[in-house]
Amino acid sequence: MTVANFPRALKLVLVDEGGLDDDQPDHGGRTAHGIIQREYDGFRARHDLPRQDVWKITPAEYTEIYHDRYWMPWCDRLPAGMDYAFF
Repeated sequence: MTVANFPRALKLVLVDEGGLDDDQPDHGGRTAHGIIQREYDGFRARHDLPRQDVWKITPAEYTEIYHDRYWMPWCDRLPAGMDYAFF
């Protein structure tokens, strides 16, 4: 994959991660589209935004989190296939 394929990779990830979850035994806790509350709190703080429930995350917010915190900087440097596996 290349930079241009990030949207495709995200679409594939969201097949498995694309929902709302509040599984009490899961240490990640409340989750939306694969993003845990703690990760979302950090994102909102870095953008000087008030804290809010992760279930209110927007597609633009989770896309930015996935790109900046999980795709970058390594996935663009890896061979096709390896980049997605790492992502």
